[in-house]
Amino acid sequence: MLLACVALVVAGCSAGDSIDRLEPGPPVLSEDASEYEFDESAFGDYVFVWSAVPDLDLLSREAALARAVEEARNISLFVGDEVSFPGYAQMLRNSGEGVSAHGRADNTWRSFGVFYAKLLSITPVGDGFRAEYCRDTRSVDASYNAGGWRTPLGPVSWWAVEFEPVAQSAFEVLPEPSGRRVPNYDVFAGWRMTKPVESEIAHQRCVDWQWELYPDAQVDPFQPGPASRSGWFEIGELPQPVPGW
Repeated sequence: MLLACVALVVAGCSAGDSIDRLEPGPPVLSEDASEYEFDESAFGDYVFVWSAVPDLDLLSREAALARAVEEARNISLFVGDEVSFPGYAQMLRNSGEGVSAHGRADNTWRSFGVFYAKLLSITPVGDGFRAEYCRDTRSVDASYNAGGWRTPLGPVSWWAVEFEPVAQSAFEVLPEPSGRRVPNYDVFAGWRMTKPVESEIAHQRCVDWQWELYPDAQVDPFQPGPASRSGWFEIGELPQPVPGW
């Protein structure tokens, strides 16, 4: 059960029905984007806390796109791409990707705790860019039955995504974060992915960073990095999302 849980969260796959791929089109802002909220009943109770290597600005447009695709992809596990971040499904269509109409078939997958993530690099690629980052799940519990039974996660993973502009963005300057866990605007407007998201478990840079997060943890006997927690925890007051939306 734990291995299946870890594989689903790390791979970011969803088990819902799929919608036929559409031809790339112009960016479309969700009409109800201003009403978009974090739904604890559907997602669980968690936050993303991001950091970055020196000289990378988490509030830059490139960093915002990397953060948004990771956080939106996480939400799509619960509810599918169509009702993840505003504009996420349209961005996938513009990128030639399949779009999931639903999350996991049983609709009871939830997460609890803190996803730590660290932006490693942003490099130009043609007219766009490539972003690489690490994501830690050791401070997250996953549940298959809406929180009734939970299991701790633990692996750290490396991710890479590439974007290019396809139209003028709806925002010359992105709104300042206001402490929200989800944006109430389309971060993706004017952009598409040029490559599917890449991932790798136990990438050395990410393992080194995970040890910085948990210097007193036990060594994992089965893979590089700190061992997973031995039991699930009660969710207390979570920190504010960093930088949030």
